[in-house]
Amino acid sequence: PCPAGDEHACGCGLRHVRAADLLGAGPVAGVRDDLARRELAGRLAHQLLLLRQLEIQGAILSRSMPEVKDKVAIVTGAGRGIGREHALAFAASGAKGVVNDIGAGLDGSRTGESPAEQVVAESVAAGGEAVVNGDDVASWEGAAHLVAQAVEEFGALDVLVNNAGFLRDKMLVSMSENDFDDVIRVHLKGHFAMLRHAAAYWREQSK
Repeated sequence: PCPAGDEHACGCGLRHVRAADLLGAGPVAGVRDDLARRELAGRLAHQLLLLRQLEIQGAILSRSMPEVKDKVAIVTGAGRGIGREHALAFAASGAKGVVNDIGAGLDGSRTGESPAEQVVAESVAAGGEAVVNGDDVASWEGAAHLVAQAVEEFGALDVLVNNAGFLRDKMLVSMSENDFDDVIRVHLKGHFAMLRHAAAYWREQSK
């Protein structure tokens, strides 16, 4: 649901869907058993809330974005989901963006797609400035190149959003060593590598 907990308090304008709202819906109303009907309504409500969460986050970002006009921002994992919304919000606020995405699915597997190109196209169509980057942020060289690209393209780097990540939703007893290593590589080393190279640039600029 809306993070503020009350649509009237936050002004998001999005109606909060509850399980009770779905009890009379087509696929739910056809279930005769009352308990099963309520369980199905609960699952459907949860799915709807997940689907709408990105829309809500995008609305909040567009209203709460600080002054970033002409600032240069890197957003990693920006081809889909919240990363995409971050990149579009920066563009709408006048920032110049480097949209990073390796074209991976939610589980981290390569899909062969380039969603970052679509995000850049939308940013440019809206009047913003943005470029695509396909580097692996968990690669030391890839992270360094991503920071260097921002500086080469736009002359500076002001903001880094470490968003890149993926899911390995498994119980402990079902998770393999490779699953664990993949998560640590992207979510820990990927964040460190990007911060390390960005911080080195900022430190040099402060001298």
